[in-house]
Amino acid sequence: MLRLPQQIKGWAMLFMLLIPYHLLLAQSSTTFDLTSPAAIYEPSKKATEMVRVADIPVSYYTGKPDISFPLYEIKSGTLLHKISLNYSGAGGILVESQGSWAGTGFDVTVGGAIVRTPVGRPDELTTMGYNDAAASTALPLWNTANPTSWLNTLTTCDKKNIGDGRLDLLPDMYYVNFDGQSAKIFFDRTGAVFFTPYKPWKLTGSVSTGFVITIENGTRYEFSNIESSTYDIETLPGDDGSNFTCKTAWFLSRIISPNRKDTIKFNYTATSFNNFDDLPSETKYTAVPDQPTGCLNQQPPSDNATKTYNHQTTNSFTLTSVVYKSGKVEFNSVNDRADINTGDKARLKEISFYNATGQTYTLIKKIKLNHFYANAAATDVLKKRLFLVNFVDVAGTDSLQTSFSYINPDGLPARNSYSQDHWGFYNGASNNSLIPALTDGFVDYAGANRELDSAAMQCGLLNTITHPTGGVTTFEYEPNQYSFFKNASIYRAQHYDSSAVTAMATATTMSGSLPSVYQDTTMVYVPNVPGVLSVTYFLTGIIPTDPQATVEIYDAAFHLIWASGNSNGTTRTQNISLNKGATYYLVAERVGFNEKCFLTLNYKNWNYFTAPALYSKLAGGNRLKRITTFDGFNHANDQVVRFKYQLNDSITSGYLLDEAKYAGYSYVPYYCTGTPAAKGGDWMMFNRYGNSLVALGRTQGSPIGYSRVVAQYGENAENGYEEFTYTLPGFMDAGGSGYPYIPRTSYDELRGMPLAKRVYDGNGRLLKSTINEWNYNNTAGQPNLRCVWGAKCGVQRVSNTFVNGCPTGPDWSFNIGMYQRFQFWPTLKSSTDSLYDVTNGTGLGIKTSYTYDSVSAQVTRKDVTGSDNIIETTTYSYPADFTGTAVYDSMVARNMVSEVIEQRITKGGVQIYREKNNFSFFSGMIAPSSKEMIRADQPLENRLTFSAYDYWGNLTEQSKSNDLREVYLWGYGGEYPVAKIIGASYSSVSGLVIPANLDAPADDQAIRTEIAKVRSALAGKSAQVFTITYSPYGKITSETNAAGVTTYYTFDGLGRQTSVRDHNGMIIKLFEHKIAASINQ
Repeated sequence: MLRLPQQIKGWAMLFMLLIPYHLLLAQSSTTFDLTSPAAIYEPSKKATEMVRVADIPVSYYTGKPDISFPLYEIKSGTLLHKISLNYSGAGGILVESQGSWAGTGFDVTVGGAIVRTPVGRPDELTTMGYNDAAASTALPLWNTANPTSWLNTLTTCDKKNIGDGRLDLLPDMYYVNFDGQSAKIFFDRTGAVFFTPYKPWKLTGSVSTGFVITIENGTRYEFSNIESSTYDIETLPGDDGSNFTCKTAWFLSRIISPNRKDTIKFNYTATSFNNFDDLPSETKYTAVPDQPTGCLNQQPPSDNATKTYNHQTTNSFTLTSVVYKSGKVEFNSVNDRADINTGDKARLKEISFYNATGQTYTLIKKIKLNHFYANAAATDVLKKRLFLVNFVDVAGTDSLQTSFSYINPDGLPARNSYSQDHWGFYNGASNNSLIPALTDGFVDYAGANRELDSAAMQCGLLNTITHPTGGVTTFEYEPNQYSFFKNASIYRAQHYDSSAVTAMATATTMSGSLPSVYQDTTMVYVPNVPGVLSVTYFLTGIIPTDPQATVEIYDAAFHLIWASGNSNGTTRTQNISLNKGATYYLVAERVGFNEKCFLTLNYKNWNYFTAPALYSKLAGGNRLKRITTFDGFNHANDQVVRFKYQLNDSITSGYLLDEAKYAGYSYVPYYCTGTPAAKGGDWMMFNRYGNSLVALGRTQGSPIGYSRVVAQYGENAENGYEEFTYTLPGFMDAGGSGYPYIPRTSYDELRGMPLAKRVYDGNGRLLKSTINEWNYNNTAGQPNLRCVWGAKCGVQRVSNTFVNGCPTGPDWSFNIGMYQRFQFWPTLKSSTDSLYDVTNGTGLGIKTSYTYDSVSAQVTRKDVTGSDNIIETTTYSYPADFTGTAVYDSMVARNMVSEVIEQRITKGGVQIYREKNNFSFFSGMIAPSSKEMIRADQPLENRLTFSAYDYWGNLTEQSKSNDLREVYLWGYGGEYPVAKIIGASYSSVSGLVIPANLDAPADDQAIRTEIAKVRSALAGKSAQVFTITYSPYGKITSETNAAGVTTYYTFDGLGRQTSVRDHNGMIIKLFEHKIAASINQ
C-alpha cells in the first residue's frame, strides 16, 4: 500500500524460550539460560508495506534504481498529496515476502502510517513493559551523567528479572512515513519523543488513542486508525509459550492545513488476517563432547531440537478512499489473492479519480492494475506469487498502458521454502531447515546451505518496462559485493595458508594372507589441531560375540590407554579423549585365520596450501549493473548506462555491516546431595539456530552500502561518466556481536549522504563537480544528539542459592549489556560547485556554507563565496525570533516554525537587500499582512499590503504601495483564482457575483458568464478584469484578457494538452501524442 520499509523479521527465539530438558537429578535444576537476540515482532505485512523508511532516499549508494510512476496529485487548498506507483524490489525478492496489494516488488504511495516493531514486550505493558521497567530500575536518560554506572545499581534480583523477561528494558521501534517524509521514532521512559534524523515536529497523542504529528510548517497529520496484533508463541516439543496483544500500526486518517481550513481525509475498511504460514524458528542443542558425568552419575543432556511458532493475528485496515473538498480518490480492491492462505488477501484492481462540483462527483480517470501469478498452475497456494503485468491510465476513450516483465518469476520457491541464503533471498538449495551447516572447534555439523546463488537471487526481479510510446527500459543486475567488513578491509594478498583436514591411522588384521596369529602396530602422532577425536573399530570371529581378537591404544610409554569392547561383528565409532601433540600406538591382534579386527583413529591434521589473493566477496541482494533504454524505433539509438562499484580495478567500494552468527553456548546445571543440594557444575551445550543471533545490519534497506559508484554513459563511457561518493566508512553499527546479543546501536542516518559528484566527458576530462561537507553532530554536546537507552541481560549460569529471594553466590553468572538508540541530526555544512576548463584542468568554484537553528532545524545563515573571495551572506529570521509578538508566538505554538519572516543579504559586509514578511490574524487565521523590502543599505519600506482573505485562506485583495488594488475571486470550491480585477476593492466586487456559480460551475462558460457581470459593472471605470478557467486536472483551459478576448486551451481525458485556439476557435497550435498501439483494457 504505502511505501514503507520491510522490517526485520521477528526472531521467534523468545526471551522466555527454554530448552525442554528435564533432568532426573537429586534436585531439579533451575532452567538454564538460552539467551537469544531480543525478540523483535514485526507488525502486519500490510503495515510493513506502508513504511519503507530504510529505502528513502533511494540512490546509487545502495545500487538500487529509483523507479516511480506518478499517478495523481491531490490538491486541497495549500495541501498537496501525491499518489504514485513505485518499484522497490530491485534488491531482491525475499522468499517469505508476500508482496503488497499492488504486486510483488511494487507498492502504492498514498496516505501514511506510524508502524511499531515491538521488541521484547510492548513498552506500555504494565510492570513488565519498557515504560514501567525502565522507570523502576532508573534506566539512564540521554542527559544522565556517567550512564554506564547504572549497571552498578542493579541487584541480582534485577538482573535475573531482566534476563527472565519479567523486566523488559528493550524500547520498541517506531517508523513513520507520510507525504515523502520519513523517520524513526523512539520514546524514553518519561514519554519524551525523539525522531531520527531529528525533525522539528510536535507529536501528541498516545499508543491507545492515536498520534498527531505537526510538522515544521504547521500541517497536522492525524493517525487514528489503529491496527492491533495478537502474538501467540509456542515452542515444540515442550510446554513453553506466551501471548500478548498490542497496537502495531496507526494509519493516517487526516491531513489538516496550517490554517485549519483544508482537510484531506483517508477512509478505510476493517480487515483481519493472520500469518500462520510463516516458517518457525529452529534451534538444535548438542552437548559439547568429552564432558564428565555428574556427581550422581548423571549424564550430559542428549541432543535435542525445538521449533518456535509465532502465530500473529492482526486486526488492520484497507484504504478505500481519500476525500477532499474538490474531489475524491477511490481504491477498489478485492480479497481474492490466490497466493495467500491466511494472510491479507487484498488485491488492488483500480484507482478511480473524481472531481467534485458541489456535492456531485464526476469521474476524471481510472488507473487499472492487471496482475498475473507466477506458478499459476501450482496446487500449493504458497508457490504462487502475485505480479503486476501492467497498469492502464484510462480517461474516456483515451488510455495509456505501461507494462512490466520479470526475470524468471516461476523460478521463485514457495514462501515457506527453506531455500534461503543468509539474507532471506532464494538460493536454489534443497534445504529442509534454516540451520546452516557449520564447523565449530573443527567439528563439522551437517545443515542447510545458506550461501547465496547469483542466478536464483534474481528470480522475480523487474526486467523491462514497456512505456506507452513503445519505448522499453531494460534492467540488468548483479550480486552485491564487498571488500570491507565493517571498517576493516578483507583484502588479502596471495599467501601461504592452512586448513584442518580429516586424517586417519589404522591397525588391521583383516587380510586373509596374514599369519593366523598376527599383531599389527601403527604409531601415530596426534597433532595439536582443534577437533574431536574418534575411533572406528571392528571385531569378529568364528563366534562373533566372542572373537579371539583385540584392538587397543597405548601411549608413548606403552601404557594401555583404551581397549574396545566387543563389536558383535559390526563397525562402531565413538569419540575418544587423547592428549594433542602426543604419540600413540594402535594395536590390532588376532589368534586364528577366522578372527579379524581393525582399529582406526580419526583426527585432524593441517593441510598447507597457497591461497589466492582475496579482493572481494559476494553478499545477499542485487545491485544495478546496466540500464538500456530503447526508443521504440531503432536500437541504434539505445541509451546505455553501466554502473561500477569499485574503488579501483580490484577493490569494490562495498561495505558489509554484519555477518550472520548461528551458534552459541549455554549451560545446564547439575546438582549433588545435600539440603539444599550442592551444585556440582554445568554442562556446556552447543546451540545452533536457524536465524542469526546477530541482526544483519541494513543501510537504507540494503545489506551493502557503496562509498563510490560510477555511472558510465555508453558501453565504454564514450558519452562521459559521473562519479558519486557517499559517507560510509567510520559509521558502522556498534555492539551486539556477542552474548547476550543486545540490539546494535545504529548509525544508519549518517551513512549514504552524498559527499561528491564529479562529471567527466568521454575522454575522462573533469567538467564539473559538487563537493559536500557535513556536520555529523554525532559526538557529545553537539546539537540534537539524543538517545534512548536500552539494556539486556543474560543469565548464563544458574544455581539454587538465594538470599531474600535474590540469586547469590559464585555459581550464578550474569552478563548484561547496554545500548543506545540515537537521534542524529546530520546537516549540510557546505557545498562547493565548480566548473573546469578541459584544456588545462583549472576550475572556478562557488562555495555555499550553511548555519542552522538547532530547534527549528532551519537555515539561519547562508554564506556564498565566489572566485573573487567576496562573501555574500544571507541571514534568515523565523517566528521564534520575534517572541513577545502575539501572532508570532501563536505561530510557534502551532509549530509554524519554518516560515521565513525576514531575510537580509550583505555582500562584503554591506547590505544589498532586505525583506520582511509581516503576519497578522485574519478571522483566527494567520496569514501575511504586508511585505517590506529594500534593495540598498537603507531602512525597510512597505511594498505590498495583503488586505483580505476568504474563508479558505485565499488572498482576495492586495495592493502595492501607492498603486492600484488587485482583487481575486476564487472558484471551484476555493481551489483556483478565476478572476483578477485591477483597480477595484474586494467589497465592491464580491457582491456582483453568486459564489455558488463560481464554486460549482456547470462548465467553463459558466465561470466566464459569472465574471462577465463584474466586467459589465466596471465598464467605463479605470478597472481591468481577467478571467481564468480550469480543467479537473487543475490546468488552465481559458484566459480572458482585460479586453474581453479569450484564448482557449484544450486537453484530452488524460490531461495532455491537445491545442491552443483563439477567441474565434481558430487553431494557434496543435499537440499530437503518439502511443505504441491500441490497448486491450
